[in-house]
Amino acid sequence: MWEGIQIWLRHRNRLISCYFPGVTSQGSSHIVRHGNVLLSMVLLALVIGRSGDVMAQSRTSLASEEAINRLRAAVMSADAAGITSESAATMEIVLMGEGRYYSRGQATLLLRDFLEEYPPQSFSVDRFTRTPTAGFVEASYSVQDSDVRLEWMIRYRIQGGQWRIRELVIEEVDA
Repeated sequence: MWEGIQIWLRHRNRLISCYFPGVTSQGSSHIVRHGNVLLSMVLLALVIGRSGDVMAQSRTSLASEEAINRLRAAVMSADAAGITSESAATMEIVLMGEGRYYSRGQATLLLRDFLEEYPPQSFSVDRFTRTPTAGFVEASYSVQDSDVRLEWMIRYRIQGGQWRIRELVIEEVDA
């Protein structure tokens, strides 16, 4: 018959098991001798839990970078449908100080008209801030054959594991 104690640790939905042979519930001196092993197990559980957080952050970072790259490509190709394909079912759009909530279809039509009137010359992300559930982008937009410069502010939210645009604000930059 096996003599020992099996310890199960649960940390951040991870189950870790360790078997201590020769340790019984009646022999507290054995537990003291194996105390450093138990402590090692607890520390291991914490390290594994933190590495899971880091891996989750890496996946979130990668997904957000991919979303920004798709946005940049859609803007530079003046693809209004490509921009709104990254949006939630409804999104707030503010163009030159006037805004409201639009369905994805309405937003596509509005952005199509906007991109025809202000065709892109360049689009560069100036700042990107992210949290585990959201992101905020500030970008500079230059209009083809014009001195007009615009600032884009895009607020993202993670929905169903996808980065979705919730708000788009486009304003003219004072010269």
